[in-house]
Amino acid sequence: MINRIKTKRITGFTAVLLGVSLIIAAGGAGLNTASAEPADADEVKKKVDTELIYEEQSLKEQFKELTKLMLRVAEDLAKDEPEAARAIKQAVDQAQRAFIDDNMEKVISHLTKGLTTMAGTEQANVVEKLKKVLATLQSVPMSADALNKRAAELGDFLKKVEALKDRGEKHEQDARLAAEGAKLAKEIRKLGKRLEELIKKQEKTLKSTNELPSAGKTIEELSDARGEIRKLIKDEEALNKLNAKATPGKLLLASEKQKMLKERADKVIDKLNKVSRGASAPAKAARSAAKSTSDASGEMSKAANKLAATNARAADPHQRQAIADLKAAEKKLTEAIDKLGASSKSSPLVKKQEKLAGETSELSKAVKAVEEKAGMGSKSDSDQKSNLDKASGNMSKAAGSLGEQNKKAAAGSQKKALEQMRKEAARLERLAKKLEKAARDADKKRQAQAQKATAKEAGRTAQDMKKSSKDGKPTPGQKSVAKAAGAMKQAAGKMSQGDSSCSCDKQGQAVKELEKAAEELERAIDKAKAAAQEETLAKIEQILKDALARQKELTKVTSETYEKRDGDKYQRTQILKLADLSDGEGAVAKKVDGALVRIRTEGTTAVFPMVLEEVCADLTNVQNLLARKKAGPLTQSVQKGIEKSLEELVDALQKEKRRRKKKKGGGGGGGGGGGGGKKPPLVPPVAELKMLRSLQVQINNRTMVLDANKRSDEASTTELKLQHKIVAKRQSRVASTTTELNEKIKSGATGGVKPKTAPKEWKKGEGS
Repeated sequence: MINRIKTKRITGFTAVLLGVSLIIAAGGAGLNTASAEPADADEVKKKVDTELIYEEQSLKEQFKELTKLMLRVAEDLAKDEPEAARAIKQAVDQAQRAFIDDNMEKVISHLTKGLTTMAGTEQANVVEKLKKVLATLQSVPMSADALNKRAAELGDFLKKVEALKDRGEKHEQDARLAAEGAKLAKEIRKLGKRLEELIKKQEKTLKSTNELPSAGKTIEELSDARGEIRKLIKDEEALNKLNAKATPGKLLLASEKQKMLKERADKVIDKLNKVSRGASAPAKAARSAAKSTSDASGEMSKAANKLAATNARAADPHQRQAIADLKAAEKKLTEAIDKLGASSKSSPLVKKQEKLAGETSELSKAVKAVEEKAGMGSKSDSDQKSNLDKASGNMSKAAGSLGEQNKKAAAGSQKKALEQMRKEAARLERLAKKLEKAARDADKKRQAQAQKATAKEAGRTAQDMKKSSKDGKPTPGQKSVAKAAGAMKQAAGKMSQGDSSCSCDKQGQAVKELEKAAEELERAIDKAKAAAQEETLAKIEQILKDALARQKELTKVTSETYEKRDGDKYQRTQILKLADLSDGEGAVAKKVDGALVRIRTEGTTAVFPMVLEEVCADLTNVQNLLARKKAGPLTQSVQKGIEKSLEELVDALQKEKRRRKKKKGGGGGGGGGGGGGKKPPLVPPVAELKMLRSLQVQINNRTMVLDANKRSDEASTTELKLQHKIVAKRQSRVASTTTELNEKIKSGATGGVKPKTAPKEWKKGEGS
């Protein structure tokens, strides 16, 4: 058996899984043979003496060899696949504690004595124990690649399920129209008549509005002033909100805007002062409002001065007081306008218009309900206002304008409402005709054939999902798709019999099952993506931890070698050491590049790939410096920077692993991408911001080291120019990436920003 595994070139963990599976299969076959009851006693004796004993002895030897293979594989996987190695060792330990070896020996003993029944019972015991060993092995998490592949496979199923759901909804609608089209058309025509009645009432209201006498000049002036004050309140509140986060430059601009608001307030005061002459109630209200607006103007002036001094905190109380004063003025004017309106001829019209607005809104709901029953309501339009909703809104505006004695504005809103109502009346007539035609022309035979085709497609999809199941576990949503296929088949049968109503119900059941399947698939996709990210996190962390440990050794030996030089010269042994160190840095660079490939493939982070590129470039830089016998402060500074970057990368990855583990422990799951949408970032933006800050600190430190080398003349002018060029390019890249990350955070994006490609010189090792 093990030889067969080797000839098929199946190695590692897969070989272990296959080996245990083959032994279970062979053991099961042996059990069946041992349990058989041949008619010929001589034949039984022959099998006992030869075939069964030989097979069981062979199985025992295979199991011993497989156990050795499992331990070797566990040792090989310990570094790169620690969880798989741990599971294999656990399975070996489980097999040893279960005494499977001894059980196999008992089977042989029973067979030798001709006790086939006892042998069969013992063999069944062996198989059960081996199945438990296999279950332990199968509990190992899938690799990131396998998880991503599974997520993609589930994504394909999700697309098919959604397509089936769309077809199911179409079948359901066709069946409903065939069954209830005429009835629904009657309901629509009934609603159309109600709409015609509302149109007539609205036309009368518009006529009454046009016949109203023009409002007095005083009330018009008060309404205009109140409108200006309301705009001032809105603009002052917006300015106050912005100032809390404004930069000094923005505060200067805010100061100018505050002055403009003050000028507008002063103009309103002038308007109010003109109305305030006399002893009438409106005049008194105007004087009171003018006083409050004047107070607000004074506060605005103080706020402008504070903003000009870039002191947003000091400006805040003045702005808030200005808002309070303006609201007091607005309240005084509203009270005066309401009193004047209550005694005017427009007052009864306000109530009529408000009632019509409410009736129109209710009619809108009734129309939507019938459309939903007909399956004609568009989900994409669910958030958009219908013609009747818009008409109701314009009626409410008209009522408000009538209350303010603004006859012209009220009439304008009423005309818009009538246009929208007439448009809806025409649409309802078209819809009624469409429903009647659908019921009249329904081809039930054609519908049945289409439903059958969709049912077959759903059945094939369910079978494909069943075949794709992993480790014996059903594919998420598979059962629901199978149920949907059954319901669709029943729907087709009912339609063939002319029972479109029952067919509609069955299609509705199918759609619900497909919706359930889609939800299960989306959750499974999110789970697979999150698990893949966790695997990637663990792999990258291990690679970088190994790289960091090796880099610390190289940095230490570099310092020791530099200190042991004879003046400015190195002895032969030291030169050999520098060559070895150079190669060592190259090996670390390859290791870090492996992590870089993984993180680029994962594709959701902006800064981490850039940091790893910089680390790789620094490693190549150090490799070249050591090869040129440059082991001084500059080289050691770059090495320390590499260590720092690796330490912070490892720390960030460990924190993210802990965060995800804690989130899982709290029942929050491992994050998700919305069932095929954007993946969440491998690490949160805050971690990337910290890495950018660290890079900036390293740039500052490197600059100081270069400056010190320049003064000490330790490095050549050519070398210093090259290193300055490296730092300059790195600074530019950090700046551009910071801008990109800032935009990503502002926009609320969760996916990664594609980092700019490193300059060619960096790839050649001339820069970082």
